Amino acid sequence: MVCSDLQVRKLSGFSPTHCREKNSINGLIIPDRNEIIINKSLDLKERVLTLVHELIHLVDPKLSEKQTEENAQSLYTKLSDRNLGFLEFAVSHSS
Repeated sequence: MVCSDLQVRKLSGFSPTHCREKNSINGLIIPDRNEIIINKSLDLKERVLTLVHELIHLVDPKLSEKQTEENAQSLYTKLSDRNLGFLEFAVSHSS
């Protein structure tokens, strides 16, 4: 689901202080609802990276944020044009 920054902040459940400190929340995963939320204010590449990042959280929730981001960046560079196009399509539409 692609949502506005305000919607992402509300869905995150983070405190207003945390949201201000982070400035923006790129995305989050809600496993109980089988949802990944992506901030629509991001450019297309950042949306795809955020989706990959959140999927890595799903696969290995024990990884730190730093490890998750490093893995997301690495995986992104390995995506074929076809796979990248599929992910770009998935994150280019608002719900």
